[in-house]
Amino acid sequence: MISRLTQTLLIITLMQVSLLSSAACLTFDAKSLQQKKAAWTHYLKNKPASMANNWIIGQSNPPGKAKREAKSQMRCLREKLSQSLNQKKPVKLLSHYRNASRQAAIWTRKYRFEGGAFDKISDESRLLCPQLSESDLRWMPSMRKHRACWKRLTVDQRQREILQASSAPGISRHHWGTDFDIVSLNSKAWQKKHLKEYRWLQKNAAKYGFIQVYTAGRKGEGYFEERWHWSYFPVAQALLDYAKTHEKKIDKALNAQWKGAEKYQYIQKQWQSYVFNVNEKPWF
Repeated sequence: MISRLTQTLLIITLMQVSLLSSAACLTFDAKSLQQKKAAWTHYLKNKPASMANNWIIGQSNPPGKAKREAKSQMRCLREKLSQSLNQKKPVKLLSHYRNASRQAAIWTRKYRFEGGAFDKISDESRLLCPQLSESDLRWMPSMRKHRACWKRLTVDQRQREILQASSAPGISRHHWGTDFDIVSLNSKAWQKKHLKEYRWLQKNAAKYGFIQVYTAGRKGEGYFEERWHWSYFPVAQALLDYAKTHEKKIDKALNAQWKGAEKYQYIQKQWQSYVFNVNEKPWF
């Protein structure tokens, strides 16, 4: 038979497990979300400037505390979204953290026009290359007419094509450990096939701390709408605010990273537009 002491210890253990399970998912309203962001702002203020700069531009790993919190909350979001869809498994997590080196490889591959299909062909490029038809939606390095068109583009035009959907190393929010791509990277699929998921996210994502940063209707230069890209607001917004107030330091760090290379000459002059032109308001 189990002794009373053992029974008591077992009950306490079960209570602890229950408390841990219930506390695993943080939930927010508008006020508590801003309070959580303020805590992370305070955290940054008490760290060396070099630490924050390197975190933002992807030269060092995010603090484990930040990465774990964001990842845990994304797990909660995916589980709740799946439950709303009556799915047994959480919706797909397509990408999370990438450092500057990994981002540089993605950028360089596209700039050199190598590998598989990527992004989309802009109206600007279509005007320059009449050989492209309406069925040519994405850049395909394997296609001769696409290669011929890419060669006609200037250095700046090539970068603008890439910047529709890909960040240069140093300015990707995926460096921060706070941003996630989920479900699908297909824009058209989010308009129809995944519209139910998107409507749920619009209504519920902020409750778990997430915002869609690349929304439709933003004016000026920046990435096009990405309904799959969700950012953990408390940490990410603290980092964005820091970047705005330390813009000159970030600019100096980015210039040191890019080293005046031709493939970064356009973004070197325009990086603020791509980093700062985002939605900053959670939807409650």
